[in-house]
Amino acid sequence: MNKFVWLIYSFDGKVKVYDGIKNIILESGDVTIIPQELGQYMESVDNSGEKVLIIGCDATGFDMEATLGKCITPNISSVHYLNEIISCLHMYDKECEDYLNIADKLILHTIANLLEIFILSLSGSVTQGSIVSTRGVMEFKRITDIMRDNIFDNLSIKALASKCEMSESNLKKIFSKYSALSIHKYFLKMKIYKAIELLGENYNVAEISEMLSFNNQNYFGVVFKKETGYSPLNYRKKFLS
Repeated sequence: MNKFVWLIYSFDGKVKVYDGIKNIILESGDVTIIPQELGQYMESVDNSGEKVLIIGCDATGFDMEATLGKCITPNISSVHYLNEIISCLHMYDKECEDYLNIADKLILHTIANLLEIFILSLSGSVTQGSIVSTRGVMEFKRITDIMRDNIFDNLSIKALASKCEMSESNLKKIFSKYSALSIHKYFLKMKIYKAIELLGENYNVAEISEMLSFNNQNYFGVVFKKETGYSPLNYRKKFLS
């Protein structure tokens, strides 16, 4: 079952969030996460100007016990990811998502990835022994960074573990802790995002399939349609023309 949440960050001034049981008071720089169904209880104490950042996201697969309904002051590492998210949001300004160009889609993908890392990093801000928690988050980020750096390869779990300098069992353990997707599924999604970028650069389907190390063009087309709802050519025609 999907777990949708609101991430609420106070830029400046106090923000009051009612989670159905208690009021959560956020000072400047604080953040909280609450279930989306409780979003109607949220209100800003000082609503003048742009004081609050609110992002809805799917937190399926995340262990939210340490963060849900808490007032959290993000650590330095978390703030870095948050600032990158905000920078990306400034680049993305769409009132209607019926049409997204390739730049918009890549920005949204970047935001999703940063948001994933940010939520994971928050656990280190509210638990004892946060060094262990933060280390796990950074190991997960390192794994996904290496996957991204090797996006054009047919990267097996064994090869990925070798590049990450860890055992396959440890690799799978870290990945399953921080992602609801398998390593294979996560890497396939990365490849499809890269394929969208390449479609926008006018590479043909056969070239993209070969560049991204799919077994054949037909298999690439099947995976692409499963992830996007469109064949590569129809996707280009609808969104990238």
